[in-house]
Amino acid sequence: MPCFANLQLNMGARTDAALEKLLYVIAAYMDAQGLMPCGRESAERTVRLGREGDGPWAVFDDCADRLDIHALDGLGRCLTGKLRISAVGVMGEGDGRMLRLYVDGRLWDTYLQASSAYPRNAGGKQGDPPALPRSGGVCGRTRAIRWKPVLRPGHTVRELSEAFCAPPAPGDGGLSRLRELLWLGASAEYGFASVGEDGSPFFPGMVTMYFCTANRVRQRLFDRLFNPASRAAANMGALIRPARCRMWKA
Repeated sequence: MPCFANLQLNMGARTDAALEKLLYVIAAYMDAQGLMPCGRESAERTVRLGREGDGPWAVFDDCADRLDIHALDGLGRCLTGKLRISAVGVMGEGDGRMLRLYVDGRLWDTYLQASSAYPRNAGGKQGDPPALPRSGGVCGRTRAIRWKPVLRPGHTVRELSEAFCAPPAPGDGGLSRLRELLWLGASAEYGFASVGEDGSPFFPGMVTMYFCTANRVRQRLFDRLFNPASRAAANMGALIRPARCRMWKA
């Protein structure tokens, strides 16, 4: 299975302004990174976002999709910090899964799920089931309490603790059990490359944002040849005319 990454945002009840807020915060974040909005043909970084019915908002970044942890953390911290929400960042490669919990602009916890991460019983044979971590350890109740902001209503911290401690089911390299407990949608198992611009197969109204480097000027050949000369002439005339004349456009 190819690598993938996404952000699952827990924004609570649906609001008409939710999409506008997300677009504004993402654009501001990209501006701070030295990127500006552009057309598809000039894009160096692309972000897609949408919502599955009444589920979480999902954000797909083509940079994070290449397992760029800094890109995922940057968006996760910025969105949760500016909007005062919680979010889960998901990264996957092969059978391995990594969940990153962001709350109010901070990275609270990281959970790794991989079959090789669970040691076998002491003295056990190759086919024996793995030895589970103690409930009070890093995968126990202490860790589950940290994830309470993204716990679905109707489920308990104890259930989440047991899910963290349990090894993945045979043949299941995904997050099926955790999706039942945490605020994760079906799109949590997919990345930017798996979601089309029209939002298929999850979102009927997905929005795509394109960004390019702000200090790189992209113009047509005609503009590159003639616009600089006209601008230089206008600037020279502005220097010659006194300020009083410039003010009244005399």
